[in-house]
Amino acid sequence: MSIRILACGVFRTDLENILGTNQSDIAVSYLEGGLHSEPNKLREALQKAIDEEHAASRIILLYGLCGTGTSGLHARSIPLIIPRVHDCISLFLGSSAAYTRQFRHIPGTYYISAGWYEEQVQPRGSKPGGDDRSPSHEAIRLDISRDKPEDLVEKYGRENAEAILDVTHSWKKNYKRAVFIDTGSGDRDKYRTHVQTIGQKYNWKTETIAGSTRLIERTLKAETGDDEILVVEPGELTYFDVAAGRLNAGKPEEAGLGYSPQRRSWIIPGNRGTSHRQRRIGLGIDAGGTYTDAVLFDLQTESVLAKTKALTTPWDYTEGIDKALEQLPAQTLIRTEIVSVSTTLATNAIVENNRQAVGLLLMPLSDSVAEEIDHRPLQLIRGRVNISGEVQEEIDETEIRKTAREMVRNHGVRAFAVSGYGGTVNPVHEKTVAGILRDETGLMVCAGHELSGQLDFTVRAATAVLNAGIIPHLETFFHAVEDRLKFRHIDAPVLFVRGDGFLMNASYAMEHPIETALSGPAASIAGARYLTGCDEACIIDVGGTTSDIAYVENGSVETDPDGAMIGNHRTHVRAVDMVTLGIGGDSEVVFDRGDIRVGPRRVSPLCRLGREGEDLLQRLSSRIDDFSASSSAALICRFTGKQPPFPLNRMEKEALDSLINGPLSVLELAEKILLGHWRFLKLDRLLSVRSIEILGLTPTDLLHVEERLVLGSKESASLGLKLHARLSGLPEGEYARLVWGQAEKSISAGVMAKMLGLSPEDPAIELLVSGGSRRVKLSAKPAAPLVGLGAAAPFLLGGIQRSLDQEALIPENADVANAIGAVTSSVQALARASIVPAAPEGYRLTGTDDTIYSELSRAEAVLEARLLEQVRRRAAAAGTSETEVRLSVWDRVARSATGEPILLERCMEAEIRGLPDNF
Repeated sequence: MSIRILACGVFRTDLENILGTNQSDIAVSYLEGGLHSEPNKLREALQKAIDEEHAASRIILLYGLCGTGTSGLHARSIPLIIPRVHDCISLFLGSSAAYTRQFRHIPGTYYISAGWYEEQVQPRGSKPGGDDRSPSHEAIRLDISRDKPEDLVEKYGRENAEAILDVTHSWKKNYKRAVFIDTGSGDRDKYRTHVQTIGQKYNWKTETIAGSTRLIERTLKAETGDDEILVVEPGELTYFDVAAGRLNAGKPEEAGLGYSPQRRSWIIPGNRGTSHRQRRIGLGIDAGGTYTDAVLFDLQTESVLAKTKALTTPWDYTEGIDKALEQLPAQTLIRTEIVSVSTTLATNAIVENNRQAVGLLLMPLSDSVAEEIDHRPLQLIRGRVNISGEVQEEIDETEIRKTAREMVRNHGVRAFAVSGYGGTVNPVHEKTVAGILRDETGLMVCAGHELSGQLDFTVRAATAVLNAGIIPHLETFFHAVEDRLKFRHIDAPVLFVRGDGFLMNASYAMEHPIETALSGPAASIAGARYLTGCDEACIIDVGGTTSDIAYVENGSVETDPDGAMIGNHRTHVRAVDMVTLGIGGDSEVVFDRGDIRVGPRRVSPLCRLGREGEDLLQRLSSRIDDFSASSSAALICRFTGKQPPFPLNRMEKEALDSLINGPLSVLELAEKILLGHWRFLKLDRLLSVRSIEILGLTPTDLLHVEERLVLGSKESASLGLKLHARLSGLPEGEYARLVWGQAEKSISAGVMAKMLGLSPEDPAIELLVSGGSRRVKLSAKPAAPLVGLGAAAPFLLGGIQRSLDQEALIPENADVANAIGAVTSSVQALARASIVPAAPEGYRLTGTDDTIYSELSRAEAVLEARLLEQVRRRAAAAGTSETEVRLSVWDRVARSATGEPILLERCMEAEIRGLPDNF
């Protein structure tokens, strides 16, 4: 015996016809039909039969992939011969190509062959790749002969019977045709009659098509492999190559999956750019919510030459910047060769809804999408691209120009946003529309695909609207910063920090201001990495308004591709993935009916009050009984000098008139304007435009009382603490200890939330930080050291370290890590796209055009070349001439109903990191 055939039972009729009586050197074993629906059992049965065969020269497997049932088979000492098809339909039709032609013709086809009829099983569905939801041949036969709804009505009731019939017969909706594949075997008239009966029963079209045993016969004779037949040499293992879409084989240690969900990266060399390695002095500026930090940094010796802090002036950030600059040594300042800035400007503009009018043009797949978007003005325009990137409808240039003129004339639009369905796959329409809008109006246009890689075009639209709306703010800010620098005789290029911690030049930043959102925390984390050199650490940045917690792993900070949540808006632009807590140096300390609370609201510290503040606090102490055991009535209101840009109502006017003469407590202000109770005081609008500020006790004040910080009046801070202590009935030292304990517990909860990927409010976090319950004691320890940043960090980290039992580091210059991070960061450019399967055969590139490539390797080569060109262009636009690229590739794969892996897309990313150029 020289050949062993292991065949599915459905091949018995045809195989006996092919082999006839000449089987002297062939042994055939038939396995039961239907094992394709249980791939693991099929694989076990085949492997057992393979392992038991020792005499044959080769083993032939008459099976397709069969739900991966033939993937993972080991050839022991005898070669295996396997046809490279998905299932037996291709074998009965003679080739996979013949099956594909039938599928294109009528996808919903129910097939019958001699073997299927006799074996009473049905192949795996009616489409290439298989679908295990097809009915069995026996089910069809029973359905035809014994379909009696009245029996179900009698047993289950009419309503339940109708539901049962609807479910059990739902498979019929998938089919339009019943086909007999005539291979010349068996009782062909019987099989044709059966198919006609099925067609009449279900109102399907019926056909008899010529089959072919060509591929079966080729498999029986094959000794070498090709595109149709796989030869598995002894010692090799079969596997399904997802990318190639067929069965392959290789040594067990080499046989892969044909795909890799893990990122694979390599370097493509390029030219080194001119960078600030050659520079000596850099100026880092961080305009935060409370303080503006400035650092003069020696880029060659990596040392701080001078540093300073000034109060941030949110009504005009450049005032605070200038105050910080004037405290730096002038002779060193004028030698600055590069300036890097991080700012909360974009964040505040989004939170305060302080944005210019933006016209939104959409190209949806369905007009109903307009109801889901609340932005106005909005106009749906012609131009459709489907999810595969194919152009379904061309744009109308006349319509676009008319829409632009009307939006400018009727709505005062000062910028445009454009987003279209399928725009990330094929942005051709978005690019063309943006060009027409610029030509027609001369205004800034933001296209959704340029800002966000989200597939949801309504999300890209929202991001484009946000970006377009805040462009004027960054333009104004940049020009004002330039003026301040020139006034200080600083002639150097200016870069801005992005929300992911990398830099971009001013021109790029002005076109993409949304990328500066949360740049302050990002700069702090970049500074922490630089100052500590830690490859893994939990970074805790205790600012004036918030504490931001991020994690550095393998030298890189975790980022969130969906961006940051700012107010009610998600940016959908990559940003540092962090937990933000409403706990900072300027968090309001509240005592209310026996409870002490720290944050989340920010107030100005009492230490900012001068002599007039001391007199006011003394006056409030004499009225302690009027506060009803709540410290909120003792908050202090002060006029900032900034007039509000809107008409005032009566309460607002009277409040401002009262505050012009000096600060007042909330209680006193309510009395002056004759309100019945201080809780009726409504000053939100005046606060939002910073015409007034609220001052109260904060952790910053406690640091002044304890003489650990000197930025203002210790006396005012002490008087504020005494007032709170008297309200609580506690000694001042005990009250301060409880305040610090609250802040430390909140930040500890934030650390554990970040480590575990949970919300700080999750009950599990509360249990961990509290040590468990009376019955269960719990302890939690972060796996990496804690790194504290910010002026208040040294005073909080001791308690947090004890609570979490982990080492805590406070690097030198941690108080200005944000400014250091700004000036030591690098420029990064990214370009991403993917390759997706294109029906019926081939591959398409997303984000480019609708070209179909027949081979995956060709698609990969084209995409790589395009990404290299794109990322190098973006790097130059962002401010670096570095051209060395890190290219990464990974696959997204799903599983079919029968377990076969299906390649969804092969993703490719090109990245450049380089230091800023000399301008």
